[in-house]
Amino acid sequence: AERTKAHVFVAMLALKITRRFEAALRQTFGSTEDDPAAITPDDALVALGRLTYLYTTDRNGQRHTHLPRPDDQQAKILSAIGLSFPLKAKADKLAA
Repeated sequence: AERTKAHVFVAMLALKITRRFEAALRQTFGSTEDDPAAITPDDALVALGRLTYLYTTDRNGQRHTHLPRPDDQQAKILSAIGLSFPLKAKADKLAA
């Protein structure tokens, strides 16, 4: 019973997050009914999926994190959903 309740909670939370995400995109970019070029949730997820940390390790074994700058589309999507991308990465520990 507890696992079922937990599953229902997670599913409802995911639904709520998805609807808020869609509403924020629709408010900023419109809908495909009004503008065929509007950004859909699937488009937004693909665009945001390109944002990844890049890791390198120098000769001393120090691991460095590099953050890409969001492109224009990614920046607009992040702004629409009320998120900002960090400007600096946190310091990394020595690589194992």
